[in-house]
Amino acid sequence: MPGASAAGHHLMARMRTPLRVLALLGLSGSLAATNCEAQLADALCDPTQSSGDTCVIVGSPAVPANAQLTFTAPNVRVQGSLHALLVGRCSLAPGTTCAADPDCAPGSCVRTATLALVVAGHFSLDAGAQVDAIGRAAPGDAVGPAGGTITVTARDVDLAGTISVETIGRSSPAVPAGRAGEIVVNATGAVTLASTAQLDASTSAGGCGGSVSIGVRPSLPATIDVAKGATLTVEAASMGGTIELEAGARVTVAGTLQASNTSGDHMRPRCNDGQKGGGRIDVAADHVQLTGNAGAQGNEAGGGTVVLEGESDVSIDSSVGITSINVSGGDVDAFTSGGFVRLRATGGNVSVRGRTINAAGQSAILGSDAGVFVILASGVKRCQANDAPCSADTECAPGDTCRDTGGDVLVEAPLSAAGGGRRGFGCAGCEIQGTGAVQVSGAVDVRGGRLGGGDGDLLIEAGGDLTVGPGSIRADGGSGGAINLVAGERARTGSGVGGTLRVAQGTQLVAVGSPFGGTVRIEGCDVAMEANVGVSVDAGAPGVFGHLDVIAHQALSIEPLVTFSALPDGEVTLSYRTEATVDPQAVFKPPLCPSSTATCSLLEMDPTLAPCPVCGDGVPEGLEECDGPGTCPAPAECLPPGAPGQCTCTVTCGNGTRDPGEQCDGADLGGETCESRGFPGGVLACDADCEFDTSGCTAAVCGDGLVAAGEVCDPGGIAGSPPNLGGKTCQSLGFSAGGSLVCLPDCTAVVTSPHCSLSVALRCRTAGDCPAAESCVAGCVQCGNGFVDIDEECDEGAANGNAPDHCRASCRLPSCGDTIVDSGEKCDRGGARCVRGTSSGASCCTQADCPGGECSGGDCSANRDDVAGCCRCDCTVASCGALDCDDGEACTVDSCEPLGGCRHQVVDYETAGDAVAEGFSLPVCVSERLPPTIERLLDKARGLIARAANAPGPKRAAHLVARAEQRLRTAAQKARKVPPRRLSSTCAQALGDVIGNALARAGCLATGG
Repeated sequence: MPGASAAGHHLMARMRTPLRVLALLGLSGSLAATNCEAQLADALCDPTQSSGDTCVIVGSPAVPANAQLTFTAPNVRVQGSLHALLVGRCSLAPGTTCAADPDCAPGSCVRTATLALVVAGHFSLDAGAQVDAIGRAAPGDAVGPAGGTITVTARDVDLAGTISVETIGRSSPAVPAGRAGEIVVNATGAVTLASTAQLDASTSAGGCGGSVSIGVRPSLPATIDVAKGATLTVEAASMGGTIELEAGARVTVAGTLQASNTSGDHMRPRCNDGQKGGGRIDVAADHVQLTGNAGAQGNEAGGGTVVLEGESDVSIDSSVGITSINVSGGDVDAFTSGGFVRLRATGGNVSVRGRTINAAGQSAILGSDAGVFVILASGVKRCQANDAPCSADTECAPGDTCRDTGGDVLVEAPLSAAGGGRRGFGCAGCEIQGTGAVQVSGAVDVRGGRLGGGDGDLLIEAGGDLTVGPGSIRADGGSGGAINLVAGERARTGSGVGGTLRVAQGTQLVAVGSPFGGTVRIEGCDVAMEANVGVSVDAGAPGVFGHLDVIAHQALSIEPLVTFSALPDGEVTLSYRTEATVDPQAVFKPPLCPSSTATCSLLEMDPTLAPCPVCGDGVPEGLEECDGPGTCPAPAECLPPGAPGQCTCTVTCGNGTRDPGEQCDGADLGGETCESRGFPGGVLACDADCEFDTSGCTAAVCGDGLVAAGEVCDPGGIAGSPPNLGGKTCQSLGFSAGGSLVCLPDCTAVVTSPHCSLSVALRCRTAGDCPAAESCVAGCVQCGNGFVDIDEECDEGAANGNAPDHCRASCRLPSCGDTIVDSGEKCDRGGARCVRGTSSGASCCTQADCPGGECSGGDCSANRDDVAGCCRCDCTVASCGALDCDDGEACTVDSCEPLGGCRHQVVDYETAGDAVAEGFSLPVCVSERLPPTIERLLDKARGLIARAANAPGPKRAAHLVARAEQRLRTAAQKARKVPPRRLSSTCAQALGDVIGNALARAGCLATGG
């Protein structure tokens, strides 16, 4: 081998000998030994491509079951494929080999494969390469074999190919697959999965998913990085498997983790002990970041579990798909529920951005109960200089301080743990808690099912400040939900942290119920309810009232058009310790009045509330060391509000080291330069007040392609300089669908809206809005900006919505089936869907469209072609009459209402009286007069029925109805005897029929229906 070292030639010689032996034995494609020593492992190395320190494996050699390959070379690179062969042994005769269950009757053929690859240094699997131990069902098997076990042990691992322990069933003859196998990756350095990597322990035709484990204590890899496009899957038809990722320093997942169960068929293969539902995903490290997605959904089964736990931080910022984490689940019979999500930082912060976290229940038919999400962040004390844990300043280096860090929670993405369908219960025990500041701006939904499902329960608690909104928070349900917002838990113990609770403008907090009202409790040091906030605990009936409490341990502020509602007779109580500002346009239901009564909302000062220390009020309180200038012994200074360690004393400016609250100190500029401060160049200095001195920096020019101080961006152009947006993108500005930005010519702003191609300050919808020869170009993609962006069908700007013949709020054109009646449509109740059966989830118009299942909307709540009176699938109204709706019950009045379908009203006093009254106005008797005797009998019967409706008791009512029946029987007898000269036969027949019908309805009253 040209250029190879002597050691390399020696290794090549050792490789060739076993390869020759295997060739002589006819086993060059399959290693014969069951215990692979290093010599046999080295035999896999290609002699022409390997070197002294790297073994390269090409081709597709197969290795036997239970093989451990320990390589001599410190590094191994797989460019081909390694196939572990399964070896079968009869369950009742372990000494007998087999290929399928019929070989072992009446026992079974147990097939196993274990492949271990042991490398001292670096192991890599190229794109397109594969290592597998796949279990394949054979003809005659009762259940196919389980997948094998593949273990990779190395210092560093790079995977771009496929590792598979999946199991595969047979379709003809049908044999379900066995349980998927196990993939284990052990490393002490870095584990990296490229975009083409796939770790597969799934089985679409089998009951149980397998497991994928990267990182096994006590020897954890330092880092695990899963690139976008990479997939780890343990999916199975009935029960998802387990994915475990654990590293010492960092785990980043930009790809996909999937542990769902994939089949909703109740005849799917069974898993162990009948288990079913989503599997489990666990990710743990000092730093955990998810920008891809993780799923452990339940398909006609309970949702699974996803746990992300980091010591320093847990960060979710997914831009892939609809959800970042999905453990939704349940079944149509409401026996199982959604799954469980836990995000926890034990000594740092949690942030959730991007796509929805979904733990909702199944939405079809009755629906299922919701799952649970729990988001927790705990702060710790660390030395400010080196981040080391501490409990006091004396445990840090001289001049360093021990400060509280972490404990903050930021939630910008929507969270859902809602009960599904009609009756599913909302989340019981959903929590968002941080020992520091908590901000929840995304919508949170923990309500019950839409037709009286049980209520949800949500706690959002901050040790310091809490900000909620503008996303809505819903916990409504049949018995009213519970929303608890708490800020300043640590502040009220005198810990010196903040405690302001702010409900952002327009936020809606909903805990209504029917019949029972819900509960909302809002508590903080200072409580600020911004304009147009709505809080409702309304009940569906009197006497089952809701409770709404707002508690401010310091000051309370209520801005205009804030609405508190606890109708019809609930309780609204606002308590404060020091002062309250309530705008006169605030709305209270029931109205605000000075004292607590059954019909008033109460605003009261309560001096017994525990106070919260306020850093910045000039008065040292609680655990504050100081508060304001002059409250520390010289030369120490008091750290200002907002600084780390606020209201504590520290020696700051002049010691040559930047301290909290200082921009710089002497030569310590913190790495800042004129360029980093936004200037083209020059020399940055520090002044005597420990603030930056920029007098030596070069002044900037708009158009030079540099974003300088006072500039938001720079369009470039001078000397050919390119535009500079200062790192801003549509996504970073909140436009998740992307798009393009441009800078204004004066460097004052970036343009996000559709604009003219040259006159970028001019907004436009079409080229007609721009000067001649200019076009209208897209900005950031946003439905509702009036410009038809990519993937949009229409966009009318503010006119988008649910109005007929207008672009929908989703920027889709009006269509039959969208529940809105547009021109040319007579009706639109929305599209029906198949529930269960082979077409479950597909759209349907008739029952025949859903073999083995049910087409929803049979009550005309959706468009149907096969139900009388319903809106049809072409948005026309199906004709119907009473005969179409005859239910065969004598004591119901059958009718058909267009768009409402069949109605069956139980006979009551009113309908019975109406039946008697029909005898006075028969169309066929319009020119004839009824005999006076019959008229008097009918009139008397009608009066007796009316009296029965208002009778004081059931016995009296029954007696009056019986008398009415006597009058009707007599009238019927006389009608049959009326001579033709008095009444025509047609009129007499119609009269007899009406009296007979009235008598039948009266009989229904007598028997109770």
